[in-house]
Amino acid sequence: MRRGTALLLFGINFLLTAPYWSTYFGMDDEAVTVLGATRLLRGEWPYYHWDTRHTPGSYLLSAVFFALLGSDRLATRLLMALVSALSGLLIYAIGRRTLPSRLAYLPWLLWCCGGLTAFPILSYHWWSTLFTLSTFYLVVRWREEPRFALPLGAALALAFWTLQSDGLASGLMIAFVWIRYRCSGLRSVLAAAVGTSLLLWAPFLPVLGRVWQQNFLDLLQHLSYNHHAYNWESWLGLGRLGFSAGVPLLARGAILSNFWLQTQTYGLYYITVVLSLAVFEKFRQPRLATLGWCMLAWAAANGNRQVVSYLAFSCPGIFLCEVGLLSLLPHKNRLALGWAACEIVGAGLRVGFLQSSWNLPIATRAGVYWTQSAGQAGAIDQAHQWSQRFFPPGSTVLSYPYFCSLYTTENLRNPLRVPVLTPYLYSRKELEDARQMLEQKQVEYIVYLGLDPQAMQESYGIPAEEYRQRAEEELQFITSGYRLLEGQGGLRLYQRVGGAR
Repeated sequence: MRRGTALLLFGINFLLTAPYWSTYFGMDDEAVTVLGATRLLRGEWPYYHWDTRHTPGSYLLSAVFFALLGSDRLATRLLMALVSALSGLLIYAIGRRTLPSRLAYLPWLLWCCGGLTAFPILSYHWWSTLFTLSTFYLVVRWREEPRFALPLGAALALAFWTLQSDGLASGLMIAFVWIRYRCSGLRSVLAAAVGTSLLLWAPFLPVLGRVWQQNFLDLLQHLSYNHHAYNWESWLGLGRLGFSAGVPLLARGAILSNFWLQTQTYGLYYITVVLSLAVFEKFRQPRLATLGWCMLAWAAANGNRQVVSYLAFSCPGIFLCEVGLLSLLPHKNRLALGWAACEIVGAGLRVGFLQSSWNLPIATRAGVYWTQSAGQAGAIDQAHQWSQRFFPPGSTVLSYPYFCSLYTTENLRNPLRVPVLTPYLYSRKELEDARQMLEQKQVEYIVYLGLDPQAMQESYGIPAEEYRQRAEEELQFITSGYRLLEGQGGLRLYQRVGGAR
């Protein structure tokens, strides 16, 4: 790839993420990564000082960036843009090696227009997607040139270092392609993977038992909690909404363009995986078939939580396979131009709707965000007011149960080893450990922002009434020794009994 081309593609992709730089979306998911990185910058290391159920690469890499630019709103979303743009370059590089030259830009364009739409935040998932794409690209090169065995092994180690499931996806890519094509240098791949892993994990060798417990044994509990079977209900529901009466024109266009995007990345996900592999093998197209085998591996590793946003993390492979199928059709170049035009128009409609409807400001110490929810704006504004009145920057506060964005947006410290304390995700012992730590550190304030029981039922299959009862029991346990200071319902501020007034 020429340097000028790479810089141009990188710059375009980077700037196309700008509409998401100030959206208040997925904040608590984003905060898991940001909180871990900022704890590192304070000298607190994962496994030693705090716990994590996914491998630590995203924290360490984000910490390097935040050490240079800080971790406010803009810096966090700039890092998101950087990860996205680097991923785009890898998508284009894979396309150049597997697709006809005139079509190589199309998967990159699909990524630029819709890749982040389902989850436009800085996430450890996007970090791991970046390294899975690195593995994907190097597998494509390795099939033809054994000299890529060593960097391929390093990419495998990096993927696992950022997320277990993407390490599995990368390992399966290598395994499937090796079994199919018997590529030379498998031992070199494995040796490089082991050597790179030893370097990456060297800081954690003294606590390997804790690493094993948190990243593998505790993960089993997390997998059962986070399980969601593949289901077309939400995707089809979006389509019905787009065609329903009374929807304003701009909103209708944005909804239908998003429905079309989800059709590609979710509705046709498994159809694309199976059809690609079958067609590419039938027509004896080894370059295209490598796309199919790699995407099969990626899909196999994503089998636990198959909602729209989670399958979107592997959308680069879907885009590559879809364009691979297009490349076998008559008039493929004309079809590609029409497809590209539709994607550009659709992205414009979604951005236009975003700018017109996400118009309620949310002020935080990290910067101003925007939302479309008046209820959300009111709740976060109240939490910000409490921060200004009661929590000076750097204060230690418990934000409970899944409100860790308060730490990152208001520059507060988490007193616990765990980032959140969501009911059902954490055990009774972890709850008791948290309560003991609140006592030891004499944490004065607890901010409670409840989770919607109905939403928990829809997302995790926990009956709403059962969740409501358990959440209330755990809230009572955590806040024993505290009194309700302000707030009511789903947003409350508690103060330790005997704390300063």
